[in-house]
Amino acid sequence: MHEDTAAVREFFDRWEVYKAFVVHNYLHHREAMAAFTEWLDARGPVGDFLDLGCGDSVFTSKILASRNVASYTGVDFSPVALRLAEENLSCCAFPRNLICADFFQEIPKMTAVFDIIFIGLSFHHLPTGDKTTFLRSVLSRLKPSGGLAFFEPVRLEGEDREGFLTRTSEHAHAAYTGLTPDELEGALAHIRTADFPESPATYCRMAHDARFGRAGVLYICPEKLFALIACSGIESQKNQPA
Repeated sequence: MHEDTAAVREFFDRWEVYKAFVVHNYLHHREAMAAFTEWLDARGPVGDFLDLGCGDSVFTSKILASRNVASYTGVDFSPVALRLAEENLSCCAFPRNLICADFFQEIPKMTAVFDIIFIGLSFHHLPTGDKTTFLRSVLSRLKPSGGLAFFEPVRLEGEDREGFLTRTSEHAHAAYTGLTPDELEGALAHIRTADFPESPATYCRMAHDARFGRAGVLYICPEKLFALIACSGIESQKNQPA
């Protein structure tokens, strides 16, 4: 599996720029995390939670703090983000383990299994040809009754990457008014270099190909640039027709 790790790390080490996206809700984090919380609560106790590309854990720490969590493991390759994650998780009573690593490379090395695995705005950094292989690795770390959710930029059905980049650039110039011109251009340069999104339907097909039980869209933003997708572990296959 391949991604431009240096380019991604450089972008996220400029953490204040990323935080501006969160503060202004440009990526629809709030709506996506509300949908994620509803999905999580419908499943019952959280259990063991794996947060891939956890960043500063600002959203997951708030969601999990009042819930029945057995353990939290966060993986991110930005030391800047992980220092902030430690602070944000300090109010949580459950045991936690923060790992500074590229989670695409870390997952195949892991032996623990989890009830919930979450990926936030990171899965799309993999090229198309590597995504199903990675999902198989994720499934091997998921308990049979567990669930995977990922929040990612998405293409329209039938839209190619260039079309997505054009659509993203036009929306960013019109809507991301809280960024300086340099910050906006830096964000768009990161997207042009490191973003390889799929359509929601393609992500669901990839999950099925990887042998997840079920996959569906929990939330898609009004501009259809970001979506939250959830997948069930292999136990849900028992109730599906052959």
